[in-house]
Amino acid sequence: MTISDHQDENKLDWVSSSQSRLHITCGLLAVVVLIADFLTPLGVATGVAYIVVVLVSLRSPQKQHTIVVALICTVLVVIGYYGSLRTEIPAYQVYTNRALSILAIWVTAILAMIQREKNNLLLKERLRILESMREIEIQEEKLKVLRATMHTVQDITGNFLNNLQFFTFEIERHKTLSP
Repeated sequence: MTISDHQDENKLDWVSSSQSRLHITCGLLAVVVLIADFLTPLGVATGVAYIVVVLVSLRSPQKQHTIVVALICTVLVVIGYYGSLRTEIPAYQVYTNRALSILAIWVTAILAMIQREKNNLLLKERLRILESMREIEIQEEKLKVLRATMHTVQDITGNFLNNLQFFTFEIERHKTLSP
């Protein structure tokens, strides 16, 4: 096993444990909200608190994770209906609160995923710009080297022409060229 393979394995272990912690965190938060839902009367829109679970799920790099969490939270809102304390609240208020909770969960999930996509696009654009800047820096360095080379060629050519003029002057002055 090479060092690179070992580093890749360690990275996969870290990502796997990070994902596991995220799943556990989302699960625990969902259970806490469900317990709170069971302990509150039916008229209270406790299901809105599942938004926190959806928002925590956004830490996952997998888009599907947020969708799955939103689905689970939706199911838990329905389960919470059956486990909540019964009161003399009219049924339409109970159903409205549950529907609003589910709506809030899905609006949060969808808007958060749209924002995640926009952030990903911005990150890709930023990386593209940084890459372009790097290419520009490389081109500028090549131009500097080319200019320096051109100055050197110009100096060599100038020295050669000066020597030719000196020889021409010497020939005209002495009517001959000395060895």
